[in-house]
Amino acid sequence: MIKDTLLEEINLLWEALRQYLVKQIEELYGRYDGHILEIGPFSGLIFALAQKNVGQSFLIAAFPQGSVCLCRQEAQKFGLEDRVRIIESDSSLTGVPDESVDLAMERLRMFEQIKPGMRVFP
Repeated sequence: MIKDTLLEEINLLWEALRQYLVKQIEELYGRYDGHILEIGPFSGLIFALAQKNVGQSFLIAAFPQGSVCLCRQEAQKFGLEDRVRIIESDSSLTGVPDESVDLAMERLRMFEQIKPGMRVFP
């Protein structure tokens, strides 16, 4: 229960930053047809990107264990249960097929073209 509460509190802290980060991602990424992945303890940026149609498909590889529930609650809150796929994963991205995404985000880091020739945006 404490773990769930902590994840929820961290999620609330990100809410104030999302609009600014989404604008930066949209400008740097510059695509509306890509496949976007949000990795790990999530920040929720993927929901804002889906709402703005920055990307064609959206996947959250959620971990640590138990964070899937919070991700699903957030997807429901934004009415995006059908657009954002959520899987339970780990730091090895178990369940995410190789070369299946164009943009991956992990908190404040973005990676374009996960394997091969991955580009990193600072």
